[in-house]
Amino acid sequence: MLIGLASPKPSVVVSVRKENRNDFVQLLEKVEPLECTYLGTVTNGNINMNMEDWGNMSEWKEI
Repeated sequence: MLIGLASPKPSVVVSVRKENRNDFVQLLEKVEPLECTYLGTVTNGNINMNMEDWGNMSEWKEI
């Protein structure tokens, strides 16, 4: 799962396993309340956000 974190600071995108999503968001809320947005999924190395294919994860690792 891809979750976007927005605040006055720069935004961050993290990848979290689906089964850990709620725990991750709860942890962030304990540290500092942040707005989190579910962006999409990573499946078989492919990134899909809002029903749009963003390519393979291996391509993003090179950026």
